[in-house]
Amino acid sequence: MKSTFFLQWKYLFSFSNALKHFLGAFGFLWLFIEALAYFEPETVEPLRNHLSYFLIISLVWSLYKSWPSLNKTCKMGTEDTNIEIRVGDILKLNSDIVIPSNSTFDTDYETPIIGEKSLQANFSERYYKNIKKLDDEIDAALQGFEFDEIERTKGKTKRYPIGTVAKLKTGSQVSYWLAMSHTNETGGITGGFDEVQTALNNLWPFIRSHGIPDQVSIGAIGTRNLDLGKSREDMIYEIIDSFIRANKDGRVCEKLSIIIYTPDFAKHNMNLKELFEYLSFACKYSAKRALQT
Repeated sequence: MKSTFFLQWKYLFSFSNALKHFLGAFGFLWLFIEALAYFEPETVEPLRNHLSYFLIISLVWSLYKSWPSLNKTCKMGTEDTNIEIRVGDILKLNSDIVIPSNSTFDTDYETPIIGEKSLQANFSERYYKNIKKLDDEIDAALQGFEFDEIERTKGKTKRYPIGTVAKLKTGSQVSYWLAMSHTNETGGITGGFDEVQTALNNLWPFIRSHGIPDQVSIGAIGTRNLDLGKSREDMIYEIIDSFIRANKDGRVCEKLSIIIYTPDFAKHNMNLKELFEYLSFACKYSAKRALQT
């Protein structure tokens, strides 16, 4: 598995950009010396004999300005709405979080239904030491939603439609539990890209209708345990596109952060440069469309 540092430089470092900053810095320093020489020739002459100093300073400046970043933010449309792609840990951000779940909203991550390394399991362990308390809050949040009673040997028996959202709040942390897959009688997960698309198309209007938050963070949902037939990059493209479409009907939030889990970035050799370019294009295109309507 390649390191995050290696991939960061492989995909994001631009030699032409670094050269531009190097030449710009070197030219500025040389121009400064020439201007200073007009007034203080005796002081400047020794500096001209130490060209290596200028080269080192220019190189340091070039690396500083060209150092690859693991995040990019673009303004979307004519409104003050931003979309960000960031490599990191979604649980370390100070924002509302989208938690992928199944249509029965199972919570026991000590069973095979919910993976121990999943975002849901990590979130539950951090904020809900008592699973019964979590179940009670989910049940309360789902009051009034339609469901079907199903027979299962494992897990809960109330199945909600794909795209159902349960909004929870523990302290200042708000989470949106999103039903995006079904499970069979024995707890096996069923679902694919169509279900995830449906879930996203229901998520954004739900968030908008329950108060427009400052920031919502979401991972590359579905890529860990669903057979999507799509890459992680494709899933991120779909998140961007669905969010932009939803904003045509009204603002969803002030900022959407799409988080790529750091180990996944390295493990799956993800191309951040292409993701950043797609984000820039999508935001720019949405701005042009907004001006035309």
